[in-house]
Amino acid sequence: MKNVLFATSAIVAFTAGGAAFADAHAAGVSTSAEARLGLVYLDDGDDATDDLFGTSRIRVKFAGTGTSDNGLTFGFNVRADNAVGGQGQAGVTLNPDGTAADPQSPGVGTDGDVFISGSFGTLTYGDTDTGVENRVGHPDQISLTGLGDRQEISRGGISNPQIRYDYDFDSFGFSISTQGNLEEIAVGVGGSFAIGANSIGFGLGYDVADETIAAALNASFGAVTAKVAFSTSDDNGDDISGSLKYVSGPLSVAGFVSSLEDAGTDSVLSYGLGMGYDMGGGLELKTGIAANDDDVITADLGFLMTF
Repeated sequence: MKNVLFATSAIVAFTAGGAAFADAHAAGVSTSAEARLGLVYLDDGDDATDDLFGTSRIRVKFAGTGTSDNGLTFGFNVRADNAVGGQGQAGVTLNPDGTAADPQSPGVGTDGDVFISGSFGTLTYGDTDTGVENRVGHPDQISLTGLGDRQEISRGGISNPQIRYDYDFDSFGFSISTQGNLEEIAVGVGGSFAIGANSIGFGLGYDVADETIAAALNASFGAVTAKVAFSTSDDNGDDISGSLKYVSGPLSVAGFVSSLEDAGTDSVLSYGLGMGYDMGGGLELKTGIAANDDDVITADLGFLMTF
């Protein structure tokens, strides 16, 4: 991934009446991009739906970083396609007596995020993961488009914008988050252990919004990584998903099986297999196929480009 540095430093000097002022702060803004080009196949039993069609997408990302005189780091992340949402909402309108005129959300961005970090931990605000999402991951799946992300379990009902605090020590970490209105809380913990050349990791979280309990376990043994994740809640029922991934040089292969449930409906069994081949220079060939017991089949094939 190539980064383009737009600004590296700024030095301002002002002299008046024999007095001079000078200060300097280093700051950087980098860009990266991702694009895809390929084909998608869909068979959902509807004759009116096209079975084969093209797909493409372009996403340009901006990231800014800086460091204060006392060592605090700060920055932002936003994509070009959602930069308008990064401007934030209108904010709360106050009456003359200081009360809120209407129940608007605080003036924070629903897209993109800003952060500040130091020895105290990291505080992130905006379009970011909840405390549960940040510590409880998903099993692996390889494809060009995601194919419906059928390997992803439910990890809570809190929506963006988020305020999240993270603290990491050694190979363990803790996260707590809330919505912009400061009403709902999600908490997650996670860590990993090294066993010789192998490793075992875990994540555990609780989302108050819909009383979701989520947990994940992963283990890496040489070129093979196994993952399993589980969640349960009143709103989304019980989800369980597992995967195996093999990586050898430029080749990666992954397969998954999942059982996902919406409250009040039966569980849907899904399974998939995918492959990626890194061609170097930011170009990767990716393909995948996924199906479920509702007789819906999706597949894709194409190129993923990173810049």
